[in-house]
Amino acid sequence: MQIRPIGEQVAAGLRKLLTDPSRAPVLVLGTLWPDHWDTLTTRTTPDRHPGARALLSAHKIDVPKAFTPADLAALSAAEDADPRLAQAAQQADDAQVTQYLAGVPYLMDRYHAAEGATLALIHAAMDARRLGAGLHIPLAWLADAAPGYLTDTEYHTLDADWLSQALAYVTTPCNGIPGILTPVNTSGPRNQRKSRQPVAPRPQGPHYLLADYLDQHGRHHRAETIPPIDFWTAAAHHAHPTDLTELGNAAWNRGLYRDAAQLHKNATTHGNPHAARYLIDHLHTLHPTDPRPAQWASAHAALDNPSEVAGLLGVLWEAGADQQITALAERAAAHTALGDPAAVAWLLEVLRVAGADQQVTALAARAAAHTALGDPSAVAWLLEVLREAGADQAAALIERLPVAGRFDLFIELGGNREQFRLGREPGRSAAPSWTWNDLD
Repeated sequence: MQIRPIGEQVAAGLRKLLTDPSRAPVLVLGTLWPDHWDTLTTRTTPDRHPGARALLSAHKIDVPKAFTPADLAALSAAEDADPRLAQAAQQADDAQVTQYLAGVPYLMDRYHAAEGATLALIHAAMDARRLGAGLHIPLAWLADAAPGYLTDTEYHTLDADWLSQALAYVTTPCNGIPGILTPVNTSGPRNQRKSRQPVAPRPQGPHYLLADYLDQHGRHHRAETIPPIDFWTAAAHHAHPTDLTELGNAAWNRGLYRDAAQLHKNATTHGNPHAARYLIDHLHTLHPTDPRPAQWASAHAALDNPSEVAGLLGVLWEAGADQQITALAERAAAHTALGDPAAVAWLLEVLRVAGADQQVTALAARAAAHTALGDPSAVAWLLEVLREAGADQAAALIERLPVAGRFDLFIELGGNREQFRLGREPGRSAAPSWTWNDLD
């Protein structure tokens, strides 16, 4: 069973809160940068944020980047105005009062004053975020990447303790707000004993959070800058496994094919099916006779999502990797998750088209005996595919429905409505004729 990301769980909880009449009225107010809003509200394939999109859609309030002249005049004219507001109104560049109050001028002053290795560390963090890294960036990545941003003269004159000096500079708070980089605790959930959700492995060592404003600044002002090779090499060694695929895509889109292949290979090692598909597709284009990318992907692909396995089989099919199709089909038939009947049905159809008849039979038997039965439309699709695979598997699935409390599906999908018109006995037989007179 695939577990929803924590963001989707939060979105679901907020939607439940907002629609609960016993809790009304409830207001949930938050702020997002435009890039983040677009990420959460744009439909993609696969759809990564359906819950967040449902929560946010039709509830957007655009906040101006700057105060209008009328707003500034009102601040200056107010007799009881907060002196901090009055100062911000007078000194904020381009009427960006909110940013001024948040300490942005001090933050930008420190950024523009940074030099050498310190500036290199900041730019490495900016590039990491805009090219696919999560919020928490491993220090080891930044430290290994920073030398690539230096000139030869700067590199050869580095002090032995350059990293500690740079960290001291970038972590200094700016006028009451956090500094350019902030150390974060990445040890995991506080109440791990209560948490049943798996935690993805995280690179060891300290991690840092880039100031939000500088994150946005980097996305705009470094958009046409390609990081040096040290950045990509360090990313392959130190980036979080969940970030490797996006970083690989960023490298590929900039023509850095070798770095992209390394990042996608590493992501595939951690079971990422999207990375496996990119790895096969890209390297088959570059080296069409080399079977090793397909072998690697089929051996390391995660099996927790049958839909993703089906997609990977499709890419292997297009690459003509018959042996790898057989290898992945055998793994999937024996071990793929069965929590989503629709996904299992799709995987069965892909296996059938690929000619993996033995694997279809094996997976059909597992699905009939163990797949979840909560979604009527998904169960109906799976039943249709099982009937194509063999009558025994379809009959086994139908017999499970009453036991799982889905007698409605049993009579509808099994064609048993007339036979079981009056229900059934605790065993498998249809109930004998009965009327009101038979009730106590």
